[in-house]
Amino acid sequence: ALAHTEDDLRRYHAKSGDPSGSCATVALVRGGVVWVANVGDSRAVLISDAADGGIACTQLSVEHRATAGGERTRIERAGGVVVDGRAMGNLIPSRTLGDFGVKAKNPEAVIMDPDIVRHD
Repeated sequence: ALAHTEDDLRRYHAKSGDPSGSCATVALVRGGVVWVANVGDSRAVLISDAADGGIACTQLSVEHRATAGGERTRIERAGGVVVDGRAMGNLIPSRTLGDFGVKAKNPEAVIMDPDIVRHD
């Protein structure tokens, strides 16, 4: 679904020149399993009843920020840069949908590849 969205945004960008982009987090719950896919600096959190009668919050995804160790390393290995905490000197998230003006500078530095995590 995220790859199709990126393709749709690419076609829209080609027609309109709109340089904007977005982050996305999606979840699928099926058979007691939660699948979470995310691109960018949005976060999925599961809120549930805690054993002590309160609430429990469980982080289900990790934000893709240019300053995060693994993301910074990935960007730099791809020949990109992180300047003032921004990928290619422009974006705080290191993975986005759209943002083709930034991606044109180095398509391997800012990517749309989601992390996909299974939670049982």
